[in-house]
Amino acid sequence: ATKKCYDSIIDWFIGGTETSFDLDNSANQPLSLPQGSFMVLSPVQSGFYILPLNSTQSNPKLLIEIRNLSNLTHFHLFMDGSPLATLDSQPLIVWWTMEEGTHSLRVEGWHDQKLVEAHTISFTVQPPLR
Repeated sequence: ATKKCYDSIIDWFIGGTETSFDLDNSANQPLSLPQGSFMVLSPVQSGFYILPLNSTQSNPKLLIEIRNLSNLTHFHLFMDGSPLATLDSQPLIVWWTMEEGTHSLRVEGWHDQKLVEAHTISFTVQPPLR
């Protein structure tokens, strides 16, 4: 792997439509970031997650991960309209106990006391495959 691999973010799309942006700031220039102050890395929009069959873990968890692309100071997370967590330091992750059904995760990015941006991600947790 090259240094470039660690300084880029790549999202996978249909062949030929992938996008990336360079986070290398070795010249100490202002970063040119894509539109948006943060990204929800997990769960993915319209994603399907399957509860494990015969899991040794009684309450399977789903990773929720945020990437801060600017100077936001904290994030408020809501699952299905109820408060889930407030994240204000790295890593910006929280584990959610999965429940069957379609869910809505709202993530609000704040700078001090001002709401800067919000994203809503819908995803589905399916029962175990038999």
